[in-house]
Amino acid sequence: MVEAVQTPYTHELKVQDDFHFQLFITVPWPEVDAKLNEYARELRRIVPMPGYRPGRAPVELIRRVLRKSLEERLRDWFPEVVRRVVQDQQMDVVTDPVLTDYTFIEGQPLVLQCWGTLWPPVSLKPLTAVTLPADWEARWQAEERSRIDQEIESLREKQAILQPVTDRSLQAGDTVTLGLKMEDVDTGQTYTSPDGEEVVVTLGSPVLHPAVTYHLEGKRPGDPFMWEMDITLPWESETSAPTPDRPSRTRRVRLSGHIENVYTVELPPVEDLLEQEGFESLDEWRAALRERLAGWLAEEREAWLQGVLVDALIAEAPAWPDWLVRSFLREEVERIVRKQIRAYERLHLWLTHLESIVGEALSSAHQRVARVVALHHFIRSEGLTLRDEEFDQYLAEVARRENRTVESLRAYLEADPTEKAHVFQQALFRKATHVLMERLGVSGALREGETA
Repeated sequence: MVEAVQTPYTHELKVQDDFHFQLFITVPWPEVDAKLNEYARELRRIVPMPGYRPGRAPVELIRRVLRKSLEERLRDWFPEVVRRVVQDQQMDVVTDPVLTDYTFIEGQPLVLQCWGTLWPPVSLKPLTAVTLPADWEARWQAEERSRIDQEIESLREKQAILQPVTDRSLQAGDTVTLGLKMEDVDTGQTYTSPDGEEVVVTLGSPVLHPAVTYHLEGKRPGDPFMWEMDITLPWESETSAPTPDRPSRTRRVRLSGHIENVYTVELPPVEDLLEQEGFESLDEWRAALRERLAGWLAEEREAWLQGVLVDALIAEAPAWPDWLVRSFLREEVERIVRKQIRAYERLHLWLTHLESIVGEALSSAHQRVARVVALHHFIRSEGLTLRDEEFDQYLAEVARRENRTVESLRAYLEADPTEKAHVFQQALFRKATHVLMERLGVSGALREGETA
């Protein structure tokens, strides 16, 4: 057993692998006894006891009569005990360990059993050995131009025209309205109304199940269709995220119906938009957009340069397993999928190739997790902290970016501790990035062009 530094508790840490651990904490009986007396005094003020005035019943009687209630109240104290041990022992955990079991016997020490995840190891270079790529400024200029061109494409899409298709077969890129019926091949369960439901899909879309495009290409408006395929119903409820006790479910389904309408999307030529916007050339339009989007581009540049800096800081990042990357980016992956849920109705979701969505997120996730872990270890090695005024300043910037008041943002974060912790981490990461830039002499280059 290892003695704690500041707490009266003892603990034993058993590392399972590079990422997981079990933590056993022993709390001396006198401290447990004092905590039970404290809770008993609270209960006697609100729980009437026959023969005693409110708040006058002996603590010993309360503890004997309300033993189960006191034990439930004691369990609320366990997370505080775990946090104290983690802080006092300076354990490098991703989040507070999860309580998995405990042993509580009157008159004996309390034993808590926890499970947790350690921050993965990553090797960092000494700052004297960190150098930025010689072409990083040219690379950013290319990134900036790409972002501006994406804005132009977005403007084109807003003025897109749907042209009906009546004289040819369906092909990739077509937007198709289906009258669709779906039923389970094995059970006969129907997933649609008896008359079918209207569904709109875009053939060849990377998020559409490939079988849909395969079976519809070559057909014409009004044609019937029917085929069978395997689909994954990833959640018991479309609005709940997947969990270990709610695994993915694969079903063999039969899809049938007819093709109602087919459209092709026509984007207006860039030349037409140039004339509308009053510019003579694409470069002139890009320059105007660069000026109009200066604030947003400055934020994008900072985020991009953060990645470049941290990549240069990393000496070696292990090839972490996908499950670890998923756990780090679980919120982000779920947000990607939930975006699909919001964008499409139930049938759209089932026809969506979720593997492609999650796979796309994971394709860049390993590098991004390496950056998060590297920043975390850099912060610990430098002893960086965030002062209240620094966090307030960061909140003011976030509120301005989201076009809301600081007060409303603060109220939102206070109501959601998880989101508050995420925002605090982002603020601390940003401070760490600025420290890196100052040490490497590139902070001035970053702020060039920023607007208030």
